[in-house]
Amino acid sequence: MSKESDKRIEALESQVRALTEQLRSMPVSGKDASESPEPKPIVKRELLAEKTLREKEGDLVQNVRDKMDKVFHGDSADAIESRIGAVWLSRVAVVILMTAVVLGGRLTINADNIGPWVVGAREKVMIGYLIAAAFIAYGVFFRKLDELFSGAILGCGLAALYYTSYAMFNVPEVQLFDQTPWSLALLLGCLVLLGGFAHWAKSQTVAAVGIFLAYYTIVLSALQAPTVNDLVYALTICSAIALLTLVFHITHRWLLFSWVMLITTHVLYIYFIWWNPEIEGLSEKEFFWLSTGFLTLNYILFALLSIIDARKTGEYRKGVAPMSGTNSAVFFVLTYLSISMNYHEEQWLFRVGIAALMLLFAMICTMTGPKRNYLYQIYIAKVVVLLTLALYSYLGSSEKFLVAMAIECLGLGFSYRRSGLIIFKVLGISLMGITTLGCILAFFSWASALDTVGVVEIGPYNVPAVWFTAIGVSLSFCVVAWFYEHFVKSLRPQDRTVKSQWFMADTPLDIHNSALSIVHAAAASFVLLTLTIIELSAHPLLPFVLTLEGVAMAVLGLLLRTPQIDVASVLLLVAAHVCFHIFLWPVVEIAGFTTQNYFVYYSLFLAGFTFIGAMAWERYLNRVPKGGSELEHDIVAAVPYLMATFVLTTLVARQLDIVQVPAMQTAIGTGLLLVGCLFHLPAIKASGVLGLGQGAVTLFLYLMNTDNPMAKLPDFIPYFIAFLITFIISERLFVILQHYEKVPSRMEDHLRSILVATPVVLGVLGFYVYASGYQLILYNLLISTVAIILGFLFRESRYRWAALGLFALVTLQAFLLFDEMSDL
Repeated sequence: MSKESDKRIEALESQVRALTEQLRSMPVSGKDASESPEPKPIVKRELLAEKTLREKEGDLVQNVRDKMDKVFHGDSADAIESRIGAVWLSRVAVVILMTAVVLGGRLTINADNIGPWVVGAREKVMIGYLIAAAFIAYGVFFRKLDELFSGAILGCGLAALYYTSYAMFNVPEVQLFDQTPWSLALLLGCLVLLGGFAHWAKSQTVAAVGIFLAYYTIVLSALQAPTVNDLVYALTICSAIALLTLVFHITHRWLLFSWVMLITTHVLYIYFIWWNPEIEGLSEKEFFWLSTGFLTLNYILFALLSIIDARKTGEYRKGVAPMSGTNSAVFFVLTYLSISMNYHEEQWLFRVGIAALMLLFAMICTMTGPKRNYLYQIYIAKVVVLLTLALYSYLGSSEKFLVAMAIECLGLGFSYRRSGLIIFKVLGISLMGITTLGCILAFFSWASALDTVGVVEIGPYNVPAVWFTAIGVSLSFCVVAWFYEHFVKSLRPQDRTVKSQWFMADTPLDIHNSALSIVHAAAASFVLLTLTIIELSAHPLLPFVLTLEGVAMAVLGLLLRTPQIDVASVLLLVAAHVCFHIFLWPVVEIAGFTTQNYFVYYSLFLAGFTFIGAMAWERYLNRVPKGGSELEHDIVAAVPYLMATFVLTTLVARQLDIVQVPAMQTAIGTGLLLVGCLFHLPAIKASGVLGLGQGAVTLFLYLMNTDNPMAKLPDFIPYFIAFLITFIISERLFVILQHYEKVPSRMEDHLRSILVATPVVLGVLGFYVYASGYQLILYNLLISTVAIILGFLFRESRYRWAALGLFALVTLQAFLLFDEMSDL
């Protein structure tokens, strides 16, 4: 049906071309072109008409094709039904016929008589050859009548020929000769004959049906008590079929056939050969070399099959990469297990050899297929993986291997810079993640080990293995971050296409070089802080050791001119701040934390370096494009400043008397506001507001604490007045700041109102706790008078409104006091 429809479509296309020629011979307009006195417009119209005609011709041909396909093939459902009836049912019939031939041949061999005649082994062999000859003759002479059925018959005949030849040497019921090298040569000749007929018929059916019984003979050899000859036969035939599959793929590119042969070969090898190594008269070492050698040969043949797929078209089909991956996966797993069981100490040599084989395949890929094609890059990835495993086998110790993997990330960075292939970048980020995870697992494993962890000798020094690993991996990652930041440049998409760097380009796996740099720097920081926390989890110096590590990373970032390393040091600083406040938490009792020597200086160092790191953080953020609003940018920039301020205010609360704490906290906030106003740094201003807010909250809590009344302490009034003055100074700093702004911020106006209202409210509350009666009225009157004077001096309505409220409060207090005295 399909051939007939194609012929009709070709006939219609020829008719369309004839009509097109007639249309071209017709004049463009109603009158003849020669009658027009203006030749140039006529030429333009003819060109326009010819262009329109070509477009209509293409549309017409396409419409005819669509209608003819619908006529002959129907809708999608009809097309499926047609395919089921015309193709798949025929294939099912072929499978049934092949099964019948196999069963019939098996019964013939096992039968003592056929009908009334008693037959021996020689007669059975002759019957098998006669059936094979008849089937082959039918398949050859009647091939043109029905290609599928005649191909199945031809394949069955070739299969019968092969199976009869095998049975003549190996099946006891019909065995005529002993196994010799000539018997194996005869069977290989049958395979060559089968391949020749399949190539002549250009039929996958002939090849598949014929090879089916060859595989069946391998199963028979493995099921009976296997000998060395049976093993050699099975391995030789498997390799011969793999070679035949390669030849078929080169000449015909039968992808489905290649897939079936690949899967069948590996399944038979795993189940009947690799899984059953007990061969009589063969040691384990000899079995290893024999089976692994044939496995490697099969792998090479199927690998070449995938590589040569691009020879004709210049590009690889989608099914080739999974085929190559399946072949490699089976080969790597089986060789890994076999080598581990037989040559555990020499594993690295085998892996280096396999890596060299993968490198050879990569070179063949780029020579036979498109330049730097994706199959070439996949083989390069296999080389990297195998060399990494070889490195692990050679080094033995985990601490050295983890450092070596981190150094390997740098090597992949060099490879990416030189080639521009995204696969090296992907391998590098994957190896970085594996190394980081391996370090963390190793640290926990070493921490839980009962025996002490060993040391690594570096010259005259013995370095603990855990610290050697952490420092070595972190330094290597920092060097990788520096390398990606300064030496690796990204290519434009069009340049990638020209230089064959398109595979995985512009995908989520194609990480930007700056992002890759910061990821490696962050991994270095994370490795350090993880080990430090594990090793010093209960030591009072933990927060300050983390601070020193952050300083070291920041200095390294400055020396290497790599801001990503400076940003990564923030992780260590954050960990130091978290540990600092956790150690101050009453629930976590770390003995000697606040009483250790130089605790105050360590804490000031932590806060001071955090301020320095905050400035570097803000500088880095200014380089990054602002995707959101200005407020979001300022909030992110202010986080480290707020952390440093919180350390200072917490330290003040721990080291000073309670009467001094609120004033000192607000003084810190005022000082930070002054710096923020002078240098126009919104983040530092935010930290100043935090200090003021924390001082106000602390004063409120102390005033409400009846168990330890703050107002009864002797120095309450001086520090309380200093507390109030810091708010007034802070409010004036905002006024100075707004003079430099073209459009004053509404948020700053609200903050100024809060800065005026807070001392008024807390002043009234403080004097209420401190005094009573007439003294309280006098103190409130004093506050209102000061507010009036400040409102006059500053010309600020906020103070005047505060004074008005205070005068109302004083009047109410006086009235209530006078009423109480009248009652007395």
